[in-house]
Amino acid sequence: IDFNILPGNSLVGLMRVDKHEFDAKYRQGDLFRKSFRELLDEKNRKLATYRDVAAALGNSTDLRVLRDDIDAAMADANGVMNELVQDQFAERGIKFEQATWDATKGALGKPKKRKVELADVAMQRPLHWGYVFDDIVQRRGGFDIILANPPWEVFKPQAKEFFADHSDLVSKNKMTIKEFEKEQDKLLRDKAVRAAWLAYESRFPHMNQYFRLANEYRHQSAIVDGRRVGSDLNLYKLFTERCFTLLRPGGHCGIVIPSGIYTDLGAKGLRNLLFEHTHIQGLFCFENRKMIFEGVDSRFKFIVLTFEKTSTPRLQAMGENNASAPPDDLLASTRTGALGTTRFPAAFMRHDVA
Repeated sequence: IDFNILPGNSLVGLMRVDKHEFDAKYRQGDLFRKSFRELLDEKNRKLATYRDVAAALGNSTDLRVLRDDIDAAMADANGVMNELVQDQFAERGIKFEQATWDATKGALGKPKKRKVELADVAMQRPLHWGYVFDDIVQRRGGFDIILANPPWEVFKPQAKEFFADHSDLVSKNKMTIKEFEKEQDKLLRDKAVRAAWLAYESRFPHMNQYFRLANEYRHQSAIVDGRRVGSDLNLYKLFTERCFTLLRPGGHCGIVIPSGIYTDLGAKGLRNLLFEHTHIQGLFCFENRKMIFEGVDSRFKFIVLTFEKTSTPRLQAMGENNASAPPDDLLASTRTGALGTTRFPAAFMRHDVA
């Protein structure tokens, strides 16, 4: 469990690690430092030893020493990979926008822009899939099966959600707008609450730009009638595309997401991805009248979507960092669109899972 279940931000981090970029960053000024390949081999060797000792001894002092050694090595490598992610922000011209307070207006002021710093990247807790699961992601081409129930929320500041942590009066569903605004104004007179609010507001703009500009999330928008259309970034949409990317060709995904995947114009890019590069095995929509999910509005509609990845779009297959190109036959099948979906089983507005 210790090294198969890992904490981190699934949406941020290197899918594939360019060893040349890593080595240039890690060995800068010291050519005697280990290469990325050597670090990977060492990590995997230590993990194999850890598993052998765990099987033989169970939970022991020796295990803790081994685990701490592996954690330290992974933290060292993660620091370098975070720098590579920081470079991606710089290459795309993405700035960190520090929220400010306009005391005269008693409201948010004009944000101060600066470069994205390494601490900003580290705060995202990136999960570098190409390093921690290198054998699966880089050698085997992805996971066999992914099961996911991702967050269903728009990626932007949620004022009621934030201020609910600072006031018992704030309720996400039971306050009028005027009541909430009055309570918010009162809370923001407190310097500590105001500082926390500004820090919270600052978490979103640079990441919003990152998700919109990163190659691995290019299906978050689409061209309709000659115009690029999109919408607010929603975490379920980002996770849907991430799941596709993490699968190997022939791998299967089962995911629980809102019905907007088939109703919203802003999800057209994802529908194109699913129709052209997967075999959809089922799309079953439920309305939450019988409280399938507690704490979710009874009128809310969600779907259980299952699909098999059949092909890999060319840019993704080549990777964010110019990884090796996929086989010609895979690219050929992608170009012809022969491996997509033409029909699939579906049901809508069901109230009972059975």
